[in-house]
Amino acid sequence: MTFSDNQNAPGASVPVPLAKIVRRARMLYREIWRQDGAAIYCAKGEGDRIEYEVFEVQILRAGEFNGRRYPLREGFPSSSEWGQLGFTYTNNSHRNPLAAALAKAQQISARRAAK
Repeated sequence: MTFSDNQNAPGASVPVPLAKIVRRARMLYREIWRQDGAAIYCAKGEGDRIEYEVFEVQILRAGEFNGRRYPLREGFPSSSEWGQLGFTYTNNSHRNPLAAALAKAQQISARRAAK
């Protein structure tokens, strides 16, 4: 991946990795699997809902957002990219959401490894 503004020049920093535990949308997500740029995070929602977020890890360039500076970093796909680069599996949508999530993550991982 090439970045403008000479951000991939010698001496450029390595992206800050995603946290193993992420709090978003009033839920606590824990990384349970990661390989070749694909990741699965698991969260328990209200009641008996179990949610698995499977996605292609994004590299976000350094910059400023809402007055705060951010380094080169890894991130989740944007909301508009969900369904292409990110997928949600729950016990409400799949009989075995973890198996479905692992299958999708392995597809993403294999596709990225082939690039």
